[in-house]
Amino acid sequence: IFFRPQMDDWQHRHWAPLLESRTNRNSGTRVDSAQAPSMAYQYLSVTAAFLVGLCVARTYKSSGSSDTAVSLHLPVTSQPPSVVVAQNAGTFRPPASVPQRSVPLKAYAHPQTQSVSERLDLVDVEPVTAWSPVDHLAPGFQKLLAACLTLFLGYCCGRLLPSSRAAAKTQQAAHTNIMAMAAMVGDKPVQTGTLADEVRDDFPLLKEEAYEGVPLVYFDSAATSQKPQVVLDAMDEYYRTQNSNVHRGVHAMAAKATNAYEAARAKVAKFIKAPGGHEEIIFTRGATEALNLVAQTWGVQELREGDEIICSVMEHHANLIPWQLVAEKTGAVLKFVQLDENQSYDFAHFQSLLSPKTKLVTLAHVSNTLGCVQPVKEVVAAAHAVGAKVMLDACQSVPHMPVDVGDLGVDWLVASGHKMCGPTGIGFLWGRYSILETMPPWQAGGEMIDAVYLTHSTWAAPPGPFEAGTPAIAEAIGLGAAIDYLEGIGMDRVHQYEEDLARYLWDKLKTIEDLEFYGPSPDAPRGRAALLAFNDKTGGHASDLSTFLDLDGYAIRSGHHCTQPLHRDLGITASARASLYIYNTYEEIDRFVEGLRSSLNILRGEGLSIF
Repeated sequence: IFFRPQMDDWQHRHWAPLLESRTNRNSGTRVDSAQAPSMAYQYLSVTAAFLVGLCVARTYKSSGSSDTAVSLHLPVTSQPPSVVVAQNAGTFRPPASVPQRSVPLKAYAHPQTQSVSERLDLVDVEPVTAWSPVDHLAPGFQKLLAACLTLFLGYCCGRLLPSSRAAAKTQQAAHTNIMAMAAMVGDKPVQTGTLADEVRDDFPLLKEEAYEGVPLVYFDSAATSQKPQVVLDAMDEYYRTQNSNVHRGVHAMAAKATNAYEAARAKVAKFIKAPGGHEEIIFTRGATEALNLVAQTWGVQELREGDEIICSVMEHHANLIPWQLVAEKTGAVLKFVQLDENQSYDFAHFQSLLSPKTKLVTLAHVSNTLGCVQPVKEVVAAAHAVGAKVMLDACQSVPHMPVDVGDLGVDWLVASGHKMCGPTGIGFLWGRYSILETMPPWQAGGEMIDAVYLTHSTWAAPPGPFEAGTPAIAEAIGLGAAIDYLEGIGMDRVHQYEEDLARYLWDKLKTIEDLEFYGPSPDAPRGRAALLAFNDKTGGHASDLSTFLDLDGYAIRSGHHCTQPLHRDLGITASARASLYIYNTYEEIDRFVEGLRSSLNILRGEGLSIF
């Protein structure tokens, strides 16, 4: 109320006697005792008004809705005070009886009414007068008031300091505000929206807390991705409105279920650009089953003693053990491509392993531990030149980048639905139709047959022989919905965003001392995936590090990541791994790096004290 011109009358009635009493005291004149209660009332009014103002300001600030700011610098020297007032702020004018000093007033326009350049330039306006009531308080009371305000401000500061959990919870909002402020600087707005900003709300689990009061930062998408609401809805709708078996009945529900199931197969074929269409897609329980399917059908049927299978030391167990079993059954020989100096696929060493005996080359498109992207086209060309087939484990590539099986030239490709926003329990095998036709059935039962007799049976055309029994109908429909979701974003955009995240994560973690990384840098010719395995050089175990991070809500993987031979080759028993996806943000990486730094300090015994 001190800063509204319409209150002049109130100021004349209440402040003038107070100022007169101070003048009398300074001149030695005795002040009428009848004025004492009024003077005390005025002093208390000033204190109360100031304290209430602080409380209101603190509360109003927390709401984040203020469009007007007032900054008053009380005069403490002979220099004139300055007042900076935002648009719509009131103008303070003291009563006529108070000595006035002219000060410059500067104003800036409301942010929504001016351009950036105009908004940043302060414009001089007509001077007004400024006056400070503190100048006219008794010296003793000024000290008392200062002490009270100091105590109160200390209390406010104590309340404003967030706890560690509160800080973690509010840091994201603060980051958003900072980015919004940064967007106002310069001649052109800064683009602050990211892919994660657009899609994050689509994933219900990301709204959950790791523990009560501890926000979740999910950095384990290489193990399994989160599922968008549209996938959950698609599966729920099937069970509510279409639940029936497929390929068996002619009634309406059976037709709806069959159409939805086969539509999902067609979506997979289109997603990876299968040259032979949906008939080349075989639904499995996951990539592991798909690899075993090929190993136990084509592998057992085609491989002979002395034939060679080329694998690599970085393969997931699911792309190694099935071939070990085949080698035991057939007498085939396993050979392994080593890592090059950048901890990537050593193509030169691969070429040296090729021979006329090579019948199969199997490799991961992207390593789930090293994050390196393999030279698939070069491998395929060299393998086909000696008559070998190529199997591609695409679990870490299909969810993250455009994949064209025709362009890659491989003979089989496998992928998991749960790593690409789909449900668990569903994956797929793509194979060249000419090869699928030669592969015998793996499991026997209903639906995979053409005709059954008491002594023998004949098989349906692909993909029929490889899908015996009732399939995972709801899961296949969920996978189709996940593909629709990813295609709605665009796989080129997904890949670009994850490349940016990968570089940002790499650069941020490089700021931490004594941290060892595995795999090539983002500057490698084929880049790297948005996952990074690392270890503490000082000896802290990856599982301990992951446990400390989990207490602060950071979900990462620790262990050997189903790549024990690779870890043994690297001379380690385990590593910690952070893996990102479309819903992760730069701000989460910032928080993770600070959380990692704190956890490492604990493991290393740094900064610990009993006092």
